[in-house]
Amino acid sequence: SCASQILQVYEQTNKSVIGVRIIPGTEIHHYGCISGSLVADGIINIDTIYEKPELNYARQKLHVAGMKEDEFLGVFGIYLLTAKIFDYLEENIKQNVREKGEFQLTSCLDKLQKTEGMNGYLVKGRCFDTGMPDVYWQTMIDFRNT
Repeated sequence: SCASQILQVYEQTNKSVIGVRIIPGTEIHHYGCISGSLVADGIINIDTIYEKPELNYARQKLHVAGMKEDEFLGVFGIYLLTAKIFDYLEENIKQNVREKGEFQLTSCLDKLQKTEGMNGYLVKGRCFDTGMPDVYWQTMIDFRNT
């Protein structure tokens, strides 16, 4: 399963893991994105986490060596995080730190990555998105047809 792949990477590396998938540049502004360096089969040592980048920013700051020019690593939706993430979330809530009016996981992930290190893993599986009306609709159709 997709979740077992993430668990296996955590057991190998003993670091938090974010599942990722390849996203075309035309869609990157809809997704959280990572960059870093490939260290093993599908495992990426994350150096940057960024929420919904514009394409020009992604091209300049988020491209991963070895990938096509307009392909990026977007968040798959599966995370295995150390307990420290709750400290960062609590800190943001207590200090009322918001981005675009909301408490954000991404800024806390960035802090966690900087303090403990973090890996991404290119998940071998299908991602079902529910974050936007059109893709949610497609997800429901896909589930109906399975």
